[in-house]
Amino acid sequence: MLQKERVLAADWESASFAKVCELNKVKCLILRGVTDIPPVRKEADVDIQEIDYKKNTKIVIKKLLSIVEQISFL
Repeated sequence: MLQKERVLAADWESASFAKVCELNKVKCLILRGVTDIPPVRKEADVDIQEIDYKKNTKIVIKKLLSIVEQISFL
């Protein structure tokens, strides 16, 4: 279904945090960054994902922090 709708990424984990914040009437901001994208499941994917993660994490974090700096929390 996700491919059919051309969804590039799906974040299931953040939904529970967002729901708890909604129920408690607490504003929240969830930013997630993608550091690695496994093509097709193979044994070597884990090694490739680790290399990509190490290479891309600093880049993704810098971009996320620049976004946070632009947001007004008031």
